[in-house]
Amino acid sequence: ESLRKKFRITFGCSLSQYLISLRINKSKSMLLNENLSVKEVAAELGYCDPYAFCHQFKQQVGVSPGKYMAEWNNG
Repeated sequence: ESLRKKFRITFGCSLSQYLISLRINKSKSMLLNENLSVKEVAAELGYCDPYAFCHQFKQQVGVSPGKYMAEWNNG
């Protein structure tokens, strides 16, 4: 409990939120630079379900992974 509280004070979020943020940031780089599909990125990051990855990505970034790639490639 003490570690949980110290982590939240230090980083401003819970450990699980922090880990999600790290995974989503890594996924952005993978989607743009590694020529992988959304399914492949989800699997590489440990998501058992690519739909769960897409949902979490959209919650964090505001757009789906596919749209994120399209915007960067067309932008």
